[in-house]
Amino acid sequence: MRYFLLIAILLFGVTGFAQNKTANVKKGNTYVDFSFTAADTINEGETYYVEITNFQDYPAMQDIYLAGNAVTGSGDIVITAYGKKFSDDSYSSIGATTWNSTLSLDEVITVSTANRYRYYKVAFVSDGTNKQVLLTDIIFKNWFTGGEFSTTSLNLSGTLTVAGESTFNDHVNLGAGDDLLGSTTSDINMGSGNFTVAGATGDVGVGNDLSVTNDVLLLNGAVVGITGNEVITFNAAGSINFTGATVDVDGAFTASTVGSDGAVTATSGVNLGTSQALVGTTAMTIGSGTQTVNINSSDWNIDATGIMTGIGTIASGKVSSTGGVDLGTSQALTGTTAITIGSGGVTTAITSSDWAIDATGIATGFGDITSNGLITSDKLRFENATSTDVSALPAYFSETLSGLFGDGGVGYGMTVYSKILGADLAATDAYESAITGLYGITGTNASVYPKTAVLGWIMDNTTTADAAFVALIDGDTQITQAGAAYAVRYLNSTPTSEFGYGLDLFSAAIGGYNAVTYATADIRFQNGEILNNELDKNLISNGNFIVQTPTPDTVNFTRTITAANMLSGVITSTSAAAVSMTTPTATAIMALIPNGGQGTTFDLIIDNSAGSSTITLVLDGSISVNTPAITGGDTLTVSTANTVACFRFYFVSGTAAKVFRIY
Repeated sequence: MRYFLLIAILLFGVTGFAQNKTANVKKGNTYVDFSFTAADTINEGETYYVEITNFQDYPAMQDIYLAGNAVTGSGDIVITAYGKKFSDDSYSSIGATTWNSTLSLDEVITVSTANRYRYYKVAFVSDGTNKQVLLTDIIFKNWFTGGEFSTTSLNLSGTLTVAGESTFNDHVNLGAGDDLLGSTTSDINMGSGNFTVAGATGDVGVGNDLSVTNDVLLLNGAVVGITGNEVITFNAAGSINFTGATVDVDGAFTASTVGSDGAVTATSGVNLGTSQALVGTTAMTIGSGTQTVNINSSDWNIDATGIMTGIGTIASGKVSSTGGVDLGTSQALTGTTAITIGSGGVTTAITSSDWAIDATGIATGFGDITSNGLITSDKLRFENATSTDVSALPAYFSETLSGLFGDGGVGYGMTVYSKILGADLAATDAYESAITGLYGITGTNASVYPKTAVLGWIMDNTTTADAAFVALIDGDTQITQAGAAYAVRYLNSTPTSEFGYGLDLFSAAIGGYNAVTYATADIRFQNGEILNNELDKNLISNGNFIVQTPTPDTVNFTRTITAANMLSGVITSTSAAAVSMTTPTATAIMALIPNGGQGTTFDLIIDNSAGSSTITLVLDGSISVNTPAITGGDTLTVSTANTVACFRFYFVSGTAAKVFRIY
């Protein structure tokens, strides 16, 4: 009996059980935060509780935040939250989740229905799979939702929302910057109609005289008058409209703008203030035609004889002058129709301080040129690039195609079309290219974005392009051939001048962008076979071609190896004791092989050259030994005598495989 008790004590000391936690949420508080230590580790087959007594008087909803770390092993832990009103009641489930013990726990159980529970419990039920997990944090949070409430004093630093009727026997005191807010269906009614505010319209009703001791601010469109017979309308800031009324001003009348549908008569003249205008909705006549009129301003003048001086811009159908037209500083020659400069019988030159067109038509100093038609020139040269605006690059061409483009025949939707033609060229030292990109940045270049002589740019939100670059052979009447779709030439005599790669299909992630991946395969060949590098360290072909340059995985103790271990190609062991390596399921291995299925094959080498005992390969039930055609083909042990073994796995389906030993 003592021997049995000693064994039990030793086992308990080795395994250990997590200690349940309890806490209270005092009245007026809304949450409690638990802390945990290594003593709270949860093992397989164990049930662990966290219990909370919630001393509150109002219905509430809860959020229960759960956090924890995986320690070892795998399996599920079912987490359930419970609640009950009285200590003798049975618990009712109010929320649940499942913790995969191979992952960290970071979840919230939300109880979105208000309840009146006093006692709460969170249970962690671990299944029998070998594992350990450790809780790191639990926060129990109340959210009070309502119920009848009565108090002699209420001070709030946040928002108070009342769903039902509220009665205040004294008054409501709003602090500085606080607002009394209501919906469009909320009205204010004081004194049984003495003062009302309609929430839907904003209309204010006053049952008696209105006394205002400060400014009255009226919105655009506000009116003053009897309903249905408004006399004065305030249309905008500073604008008053007198509808159907006669305005009689006996003394001086000052306004920024005066508008009238009828005549304005002033026996003493009209004095326009500084920067004011005399405007009308139709043609205006100054003077009766029976006496002279003189207009004199501080800047220009039209005297009684019609001579104009100091005039700025003149807008007219036609201006004729035998002495020329002198445009003043910063003035423009404008017209509502086409303007012709010169008669066509003499040369014309235009010269400004910045640009010029001489009498022979040579233009210099031009900035941007905007054209809706064709620009024809023997040569075009673009310089002065900017690095911040694509549309301001030295050569920027843009074209937008309509949905019917190409509907009537072959369409050429190309922003740039450049061609080089010739026949029977005899010169041997000639660069010949329709389009040339030259990258000439010397020294260092810290940009992480593409640095290239030619960039094929697939725009965001497009999915229909054949490729960023397409090599095309055209023509139907003659044999057309080229050395290659894409080729490389070196015209450099400096030693070690070379490309890093002939074809580089790799790029790590740049900034917040994704690393380079491919939807189907890295390369597709002319008969449809593909070459895929999606599985790291492997080149996989659907033509049953595998090339491996593996980095060996090391297994020094008996365990189930992973699919990734097997597909690494080589597993080594340096263990002095015997080691058994159990394979995963055929399905798990197939899940890591892109485009795999029946006929997929791979080799696994087990290297025991540095070990001191036997290694045994144990097969999952979905993998079986193929009937050997040669002696030893079904041997699954690797001794220290033969040191290295190669096993070939062949998939008869996506869920089953055969294995046989090659050497």
